[in-house]
Amino acid sequence: MNAAVLSGRFWLRVIKGWLSGCVTATIAAEVCFIVASMWENYRANVLPAASDYLMGFGITAPFVLLVIGVLTAIPAVIVIGLTERFRVRSLLFYVCSGGVTGGLGQSLLELSFFRIWVFALAGCAAGLIYWYVAGRHAGRDHPTGEDG
Repeated sequence: MNAAVLSGRFWLRVIKGWLSGCVTATIAAEVCFIVASMWENYRANVLPAASDYLMGFGITAPFVLLVIGVLTAIPAVIVIGLTERFRVRSLLFYVCSGGVTGGLGQSLLELSFFRIWVFALAGCAAGLIYWYVAGRHAGRDHPTGEDG
C-alpha cells in the first residue's frame, strides 16, 4: 500500500467524515422518531411534557449511534475505498449511497417499512454530511499528487 493512502491527513478526513455522518444519521432518525411519537400522542389525546421527548432522545441516541456505527462500518469502508480510488466527488453519489446503506442496514434488523424509510432518509443526510466533510476531497491524496 502506498504512503499517500496511509497518510494521517487521509485517515483524519475519512474518519471525521464517517463519524460526522453517523452523528447526523442518529440525529435525523431520532427526530423522525420523536415526530412520530408526538403525532401518535396527539392522536391519542396524550400531551406529555417536551422534557419527556428530550429525555427519550438522550436515552436512546447513544444506542442508535452505536447501531448505526456498527451497521455502516463495513459498507462505508467499501464505498469510501472505491470513491477514493476513482476520485468520486459527486454529491448525488454520496447521498444515494448513504440512503442505500441506511436502508439496507436497517432491513437486516427488521422488516418494518417505516423504520427502513427513516434510516434511508437518515443515511441520505449522512451521505450529504460525509460529502461535505470528506467526500468532496476524494482522491486528493492520490499517489501521483494530482488533484483532479
